[in-house]
This record gives sequence, C-alpha cells and structure tokens, in this order.
Amino acid sequence: MNTIGLLLVLGLAFFALKQKSEKTRNMLLIASALLGFCMFSAEGFTGIKFGDAAAPTGAAIAAVRGSVTVPDPPGNTITGTDDSVYTFAEGPFAIDTDEPTCGANKVMGTINRATVTATGNLQSSNINDVFPCVAATDCPEVASATDASAVTAQNALCGTDKTYKSNITGLKYTGTSGGEDFKTQCCSPSATPPPQATPMPNCGPNAECDGSVPTLGGADVATNKSNQCGSTMFGQWDMTCRCIKDTETWTSGASNGCTAVPA
Repeated sequence: MNTIGLLLVLGLAFFALKQKSEKTRNMLLIASALLGFCMFSAEGFTGIKFGDAAAPTGAAIAAVRGSVTVPDPPGNTITGTDDSVYTFAEGPFAIDTDEPTCGANKVMGTINRATVTATGNLQSSNINDVFPCVAATDCPEVASATDASAVTAQNALCGTDKTYKSNITGLKYTGTSGGEDFKTQCCSPSATPPPQATPMPNCGPNAECDGSVPTLGGADVATNKSNQCGSTMFGQWDMTCRCIKDTETWTSGASNGCTAVPA
C-alpha cells in the first residue's frame, strides 16, 4: 500500500467515526476495512529494491543493503529477459545471502550479487545477470547391475576417483556429460581402496611380507634367513617374503625380487 492509499483508508475511517448514526458509522467502518484489506493484498512485484537512495556510501552501505519482504504466492516471482521464472520464498529476502529458485529444467549458475548496488533494483532487466538460471539435464538412469559393460561405461564418466550414484532422483547437471558439474551432481567419491601391504626392504618391489603359518601354505624360513622379513605378533612364527603374483617365485641375491616361474 502506498502513502495515498493509506491516507485514503485512514480518512474514510475517521469520517465513519464522526457519523452520529450507528448504522451509517458501522457501514463506513466495514467499507474502510474492506478497502484496506484489498489495498494491502499482494499483487505481485516486478522488481526488488535494496537499500535507500539517500543511504551513505562506503562501509555504511552494508547496513542498508538489508532485506525486503516477499509477498505471498502467486505474487512472489520475477520473469527474466530469457523467460526464466524466479521464485522467491515468502518473507525476508536479503540480496547478500538469499537466492531465488529457477524454473523447470534450470539450475542456478554462478551468482554475481555485486552487480546490484546498495541503491539498485533487482528486476526483469538484470536478474539474469545477478542470478543466472542455466539449462540443466537430468542425470542418466542408473545402469542395470546385470549389464557390466554399461556400469563400467557409466562409472568411466565419473573419472578415476568417483563412481556413479546409486540414486539420482531429482539430480541435474549443467554442461556436458562427464564434465565437472556432471561429476559433482551425478557421481560420488569412490570407496577408499584398502591399503596395500608395504614390502619389506629385503623382499623387493614385487613381493610382500607374508605371515601365513608354514603348515597352512606359508614358506619356510631359509637356513640363512635370506627370505625372513619379520615376525608375527608375540613372535609365534617368522614372516617370509612372498611374490604378489602367483605366477612368480621369489629369489634372493644382490637384487631381491620375483621372477616368472619357468614353464
């Protein structure tokens, strides 16, 4: 309601109170209330003004950028020049912290709040510059677990350190499939791989220190203990060097390591 409307309602109410006839007075008061209600009702808005034209400059600007009160639906939208429909939540809206939501099949791009000055307006002509809504694509349906090649291909789009999410309901991405936003929205970090056994210095780079019991497949310690790389907890038995690959055999010497088993 503007100033003129407010004065009109107050004037009518004052005039009603001056009436001697109770019937006339009550009718005018009801009319005043209805008029005030209609003038206070939300009619939508075409722009939001932040700050005050008479506000000081410099550090004091932050104090006047403040917030505005958004009206109830359906008057809480602004349509940008590219036909993007921006919806604002009811209640206070602060230009420095809040943001509207984009319409169907669009998501918020990189926000640039600085383009709205302390005394500027946020309206159809510039809202796209401040809150750019960009076209979005639904994350593809999750590949069937029975189709190994499809699962592999889908995970490959996520890169080496991520896998495709198992639930993509409502998730969208911008840009290209396999791009950065695709990986952010449609993929999740891969499970941390289990740590690999650290080879003992005397085992070589292609072997590991094995703690298996000799009677259950573990290797016996050599007479000169050249293949011994440690002891199990409490020292019940010794650990020996074992090749990581079953097709290789461990040998000692100047250059410890594993070699292929002769055919």
